[in-house]
Amino acid sequence: MVATSPSASASATPQIGDLYAHWIDGRRVRPDGSPDLVRTNPASSSDVLGGLRSADLDLVRTAVRSAAAAWPTWRNTPAPTRGHVLLEAARLMDKHRAELAGLVALEEGKALKDARAEVQRSINITEFMGGEGRRYGGYTSGSESATKFAFTTRQPLGVVACITPW
Repeated sequence: MVATSPSASASATPQIGDLYAHWIDGRRVRPDGSPDLVRTNPASSSDVLGGLRSADLDLVRTAVRSAAAAWPTWRNTPAPTRGHVLLEAARLMDKHRAELAGLVALEEGKALKDARAEVQRSINITEFMGGEGRRYGGYTSGSESATKFAFTTRQPLGVVACITPW
């Protein structure tokens, strides 16, 4: 699920399903039907912030196929370049920190001060992980043979699925 510049406020009634979509193969995908996951303001359950239609098995398969097709290119992208992708995400979060904090406060019912701190933590973690691209190395060790050595290297594993507790 991905949010796309929601502008929900108490005075604007969002269109359910227009705020949230699945992100597959570089585009927003909204399955047919009414949203079955509705997000409301914790302070007022009548204040609907948005909704999402759950992915069915066919949509999940489409997402997995898309990720698997992108996998060879990502796997062959140097680790520092992959890290740069995360650093760019951190830069964008920093640029939009006020908007993100407002959304966190609205969606989670947090005080704005706490929401700002949560956004900052997210930026910090993303920056740290982006820097890991430069520290992404393996190990070398000696061998019984004078002309050989052993080494290990870390490589991306492939397509994964994440189940989030939202």
